[in-house]
Amino acid sequence: MQLTQYYAQFFTATILEWNPLLKVDKYKDIIIESLRFLVKEERVEVNAFVIMSNHIQLVWQIRAGHTMKMSAVVGVRTTPLLCLLTNNELQLH
Repeated sequence: MQLTQYYAQFFTATILEWNPLLKVDKYKDIIIESLRFLVKEERVEVNAFVIMSNHIQLVWQIRAGHTMKMSAVVGVRTTPLLCLLTNNELQLH
């Protein structure tokens, strides 16, 4: 799925099987840093967001001239989180 609209949108991303992956603050920080990167690069404007233990919600706007694939939304700069998953170092509690 690719997003191209240039008006404010509500977006939700859930963790597979509603696992509480984002319960630990350091994992939330990875999501926050990804959002900061997208804003700094002027790809999106974030109006509001909330991070819960098993999903995130955003009210945001993709900036004119940009498109956003869903993988880019949740995948930008999340390499540290993926490494933890791959190495079985992930802490859910």
